[in-house]
Amino acid sequence: MIASVVVDIKTDAVNRTFDYLVPDFLETSVKIGQRVSVPFGYQKVLGFVVGIKETTDYPKTLKPIYELLDIIPCLNQELVTLAYNMHKYYFSLFITCLFTMIPAALRAKYDKRFVLNPGMELPFDLATIFNEGSLDYSKKYQEYLPSIQEA
Repeated sequence: MIASVVVDIKTDAVNRTFDYLVPDFLETSVKIGQRVSVPFGYQKVLGFVVGIKETTDYPKTLKPIYELLDIIPCLNQELVTLAYNMHKYYFSLFITCLFTMIPAALRAKYDKRFVLNPGMELPFDLATIFNEGSLDYSKKYQEYLPSIQEA
């Protein structure tokens, strides 16, 4: 199964759909209107599934969808069609039209943060990434620890 995805890159150069392979474990879950995480070049970007099909005209091997971000689609077929028609009629970006259809809470940017529990040691290879080569993370984050534990 193949999903047609509009990626969250706001430029005319990518103002179209891209085909992505739906992994076997996601075939029963992927629906039109869901947000997905997909590879785009060397980055991982958000996208919207706007179509599902069985074949593609793309001659090379398709990249798979990384993950589903929604269990229930945030857009139905009618809203996706409306966004497409707006995109064509007003000469606007398809992704911008899709984002106007969803609630503000789903448009928020989220950062993933890793917090080391007190008393745990960070492996050396991770310590060099997260602490700029320093293994002395306890002093650096000691002042933040009480506020993290309260949350």
